[in-house]
Amino acid sequence: MYRLHLPFVVRTALCATLAWAACGQAAPAASSRYVGTYHAVRAGADSVQDITLTLDASGSARMITKYPGYTKTAAGQPVYPWVETGAWRPARKGAIDLNLTEGGVFVAGSRIKRTLEATKLGLVLTECVLSTIRDENSTYGTSELIFRKAGCD
Repeated sequence: MYRLHLPFVVRTALCATLAWAACGQAAPAASSRYVGTYHAVRAGADSVQDITLTLDASGSARMITKYPGYTKTAAGQPVYPWVETGAWRPARKGAIDLNLTEGGVFVAGSRIKRTLEATKLGLVLTECVLSTIRDENSTYGTSELIFRKAGCD
């Protein structure tokens, strides 16, 4: 099978928008039990992090991190939510791979800061709890990310 030979960040972004087969990957099933919105709260360096992760049936992913109670930096600048986008796909043993390839800050609908990144997580869903089983770049340190699926009891 033909596989796109592009840098990881570019390939992952394209795979989320092109037919997954063109990337040599299986498309996430629209009926996948992973599709949905998840919520987590964890301690951060300067404040609590309130994280919302959305996985949609097309294979795209969006994670928004808010910092409640931390409205200004030490320099007096406002603190805005951090938005990361990328793709997800089924992996081995019932898990998924989540690849967040772009991050940024949006104010009033306009991006004011943008970075290309490569956050790679392995996640598994056990009943209503989505948790990390792999953090390839140690993005979240030693603490595990634990999300609760919205509307799941």
